[in-house]
Amino acid sequence: MTMRLHIKQQVRQAHQARQCYTPRSNTERVTVRRMAESCELVTPHRGMYAEPEYWSMLNHISKVQHIGSTLCREKPGTIIAGISAAAVWGLDHSAYLHKSGVITIAKPYGNPNRATHLQLHRIYLPARHMNHVTMHNNTQVTDPTRTLFDCGRTEAFHDAFPVFESAIRQNSVDSTAFLEYCSQAYVGRNRHLPAFVMSKARGLSENGGESFALAVIFELGFPWPEQQVEFTCIGPDGARKVRRVDFAWYLPDGRIVVGELDGQQKYVDPSMTGGRSIAAIVEDERERSQMLYRCGVSAVVRFTFDDVARRAPLERKLREAGVPRGAPPVLPQPHGRR
Repeated sequence: MTMRLHIKQQVRQAHQARQCYTPRSNTERVTVRRMAESCELVTPHRGMYAEPEYWSMLNHISKVQHIGSTLCREKPGTIIAGISAAAVWGLDHSAYLHKSGVITIAKPYGNPNRATHLQLHRIYLPARHMNHVTMHNNTQVTDPTRTLFDCGRTEAFHDAFPVFESAIRQNSVDSTAFLEYCSQAYVGRNRHLPAFVMSKARGLSENGGESFALAVIFELGFPWPEQQVEFTCIGPDGARKVRRVDFAWYLPDGRIVVGELDGQQKYVDPSMTGGRSIAAIVEDERERSQMLYRCGVSAVVRFTFDDVARRAPLERKLREAGVPRGAPPVLPQPHGRR
């Protein structure tokens, strides 16, 4: 068996274990570098390799899970933390938080601002809180409580909020117990930041996109809407139907404004379109809006994730629908990943 075939076999075995391949000898290291130069392999992280097609099929959470598990295999004692730990636990968050390819690790000693190399961020984990480190899917990682604590104090509100919502929805944390943890002395710097995020989280969002949209709506200064509101409507055939909406604002003048996050997948993903054409899906949405109007809804605002990320389109749509906008809240700001 040639060295190239041997390495390809080892790479596939690593993939089966949901990890990346790391060379074991100088001969392997020389060969994998050549294979990477010829695009036979990709390098997701320093010293790690994967097949291009396999790697491209993984989402951002799975990629971090592969790298984190490999780090723990190669360097026992490594603790995955922060937003990287959120990925290990499968908690919702935006893919762009991993765009740089940096993995966050925790250390109970040393300078938290010093990293072994540019693809690692170190944050300080007090030795007295090492009981919040556990094993999950062959990865040593901070437990959900400490993971949320670190995300809340290192990420912006709109980035941390989906992580908290997801954890509550999955029953990974208890909000009361978490707030008690944040109140402990010497738990870590900026403990008021994760406590603030948890004070807003209810776990009602159905996915990370909704959580992100809700956080941005709040940051823009709009009132916090009701979530997952059900309206009982009469369809064209006279049958009673229940329609649940993502957001609803009950305004002082008696008007009801509904907000719905439209995902692009429902127009292109066969598993969600049910074989229907885009025209048919659009018609279904029009009929859905008409039913909501018959239920007393005054306006239906549809917006995309791109509208939320860009903010200005979302703000314009909500203001045109009559949702009142006050001054944006003064949010506590994170002070770096430490």
